[in-house]
Order: sequence, then C-alpha cells, then structure tokens
Amino acid sequence: MPEISRFLTNTIEEFIMKRLILTILITSTSILNICAQWVNQPSGTTKKLFSVYFFNENTGWAVGGIYAGSAVIILKTTNGGENWITKYDSINNVLHSVQFVNENTGWAVGGTLRSLILKSIDGGMNWYNPTSEIFGYLSSICFLDPNTGWAVDEYYNGIIKTTNGGENWIYQYNGYTLHTVFFIDYNTGWAVGDEGLFNGNVIRTTNGGENWSYQTINFVSSLRSVFFINHSTGWTIGYGNNKILKSTTGGIDWFPLQYNGASIPNSVFFTDENNGWVAGGYGISPDPARIIKTTNGGLNWSLQYDAEPSNGFNSIFFINQYTGWAVGSSGNILKTTNGGSLVGISENIGVNLNYLLDQNYPNPFNPSTKINYSLPVTQHTVLKIYNVLGHEIATLVNEKKNAGSYFIEFNGSNFPSGIYFYQIWAGDFTETRRMLLIK
Repeated sequence: MPEISRFLTNTIEEFIMKRLILTILITSTSILNICAQWVNQPSGTTKKLFSVYFFNENTGWAVGGIYAGSAVIILKTTNGGENWITKYDSINNVLHSVQFVNENTGWAVGGTLRSLILKSIDGGMNWYNPTSEIFGYLSSICFLDPNTGWAVDEYYNGIIKTTNGGENWIYQYNGYTLHTVFFIDYNTGWAVGDEGLFNGNVIRTTNGGENWSYQTINFVSSLRSVFFINHSTGWTIGYGNNKILKSTTGGIDWFPLQYNGASIPNSVFFTDENNGWVAGGYGISPDPARIIKTTNGGLNWSLQYDAEPSNGFNSIFFINQYTGWAVGSSGNILKTTNGGSLVGISENIGVNLNYLLDQNYPNPFNPSTKINYSLPVTQHTVLKIYNVLGHEIATLVNEKKNAGSYFIEFNGSNFPSGIYFYQIWAGDFTETRRMLLIK
C-alpha cells in the first residue's frame, strides 16, 4: 500500500509539474507574440506611406512619398496585401490621401507647396491630373460617388469641393488650419484641425459645405483625424492632454476618452459604434508606434501593437471588424484578419484605466459644462459641487458605477457667476478641481 501511495503521489506531482511547465510555455509564447495578429506585409518601398484604402478584401491602394527630394509613390494590391505593386513613382510631390468609390475610379491628393491631384479610372493602373487648377498642398480627400468630393487645402486653410469628378473645384471654407475632412452623406460632414498652438477646431456642415459652423476645442492642441459611424456618433484624435474625443450629438459637443496609445495619434477608424482602432507614432524616437483598439465605443482601449519609434503609423483602414491594414514610416504595412485580437492574452493588457477626474470643459462656462471621470474598478461613486464658501450646492453622482469612463453635465443656470469646486469620492480615491461660471 505505501508503494501504491508513493506511486500515485509521484504521478500526480509529475502531472502537475508538466501542466505547470506547459502553462508557462504557452503564456510566455503568447506574451512574446503580442503583436502576432498584426502581420507585416512587404511593400517593396522604404518611402513613408501616409494613407491606405481598400475597396474589398483583395483590392487596395497605399500612397506616400518622401518630403526630402519629394518622391511620390502609389502602391496597389489585388490579393489582400500579400503582394504590392508600384503603380506610380515620381520625383515630384508627396501624396497624403487616397480613396476609391468603386474598383475603377479613385483619387490621390497631396503636394508640398502646391497641390497634386491624381485620378484613375482603371483601378489605379494609370493616373492623370484631372484639373488645371492649382491649390496649396492637400492633406485629405473624401468622395461619395464618381462626381462629388471634398479635399482639405492645408496650406491655405480651406476646403474645396468638386461635383464633376475633380475637373473643377470651388473653395467652400477658409479659416484656421485643417487636416482631415469626412462626409457621411451629401449634406453632413466634418473637418478637424488646429487653431494656433493651443486649441483644436472642428467645423461642421449640414448642407454639403455651403455653410460651416465652427467650434474651438480648448482641451486639445491639434486634431488630426475624424470619423463618424452615423449622424450622431463620432470620434476625433489629436495632440495634447486629451488625445481622443467622442461626440454623440453629431459633433456639437465633445468629451475626452481614456487613452494610452502613441503620443502622436494620426488615424482613427470605426466599423460600428463599438469597435474602433487608433494608430499613431511620429516615426522618431522616443515616440512608440502603437495600434490600440476599443470594443465599447472608446470607453476602454487595449494595446494591440507596440513597435519601435521608426515604425510610426499614419493611416489605418478596416473593411469589416476583422480585416484591416495600417501603413506608416519606411514603407511599413501591417494586416490583421481577426480585428487585431491577441491570442492567449486578455485584450486589456497594458491599457488599464486609472482613477481620473478631468478638468471640466468648457471652462469658464455659461451656463453648462461637462465633467469627465474614470474608474478602474466598480465602486460606489459620489460627485458633488460646492460654492466658494464650501457649501454643497449639487450632487451629480451618488451610485455604484462600473469600471469605465463617464461624463456628466452640470448646469449653472440657477447659480451666480463665480468660482465653484467639484469633488469625487470612489473607494479610497478622492480629488477636487476648480471651475469658473461667467454669466
């Protein structure tokens, strides 16, 4: 009997040890292959790529160039990126944006000091300039059909529109610097940029660009990319303390989201109201090249790809929630066929929410302002407003809240102008901030 007991004990211990070693090996392999679901695709070029666009799972284009020497390039694939063919290579200018409305008709725009507009009607096999008009360098393009499209003239701080496929263009807006334009239909569109050194700006139209409403975003320094999934819900990204913002009011109001991507985010893309990605990195040390993903509309983000600074990403594009591409410095092209999800590791690795109470915005305000806060775990949360004498005047939150980012509005219509304080309690976390109501 003792021999049988020892045999069973040794067998069980050996089994446990093998399982432990196997678990360690699997976990280590998963960690070492944290980027494995984004696969590198040889592009055949070392030129910087600024934009990527796919019409379907097989057919896509990427454009870019080198500012020093002004060498422009257009790449095309017909097998999902396994092979890329150079379809246009010139010593003149740089291309910043590409889009096709069908498998045959597309445009690429760019420039250095003056505009470069190229059009193809044979799927990108050949390219020509459809217009004799000259603008400043163009940074973004958005077409809805073979005739109607808009482009951003970044040099002259304007938006231009065509209704005949790019042969003729008219200026629709001139103001502060813009970087990206996005239209969801023939009437409704947005463009984002910056207002000097310290503020971002969003402009919005509901009549095809004939009129634009202007909004200063004073808690971000420069907005680089904008994407709307419908007329209400959209996101924009930029530099500064708050690098990603969300709107649920069609761009009328914006609130910041938790962010842990590259310090220079360049491109945002969503396939629905929940699933989205941000890609960035300046391509210069020490800024890392990163791709992050959300599955809840931006409340939480997971790190999907973290690479050397020299591999900074400029553009990301998905044709569905699984298949997408990212392009950037040194001809870098990545592809995923599972949404970039990691194998064997929780998607929230490396991007955990912290306790946070943001500065209200706008500030000063009249009469309403928004307050954003984040919780890393589920907590009973209290958020109260006090006047300058320390008297409680309002309770905005007093309930159990799940982990995530939240925003809430405070309306000061019934209170006089002056300094007010808002304070949050969540578990052991507490923080107080000041705001100014001016009527």
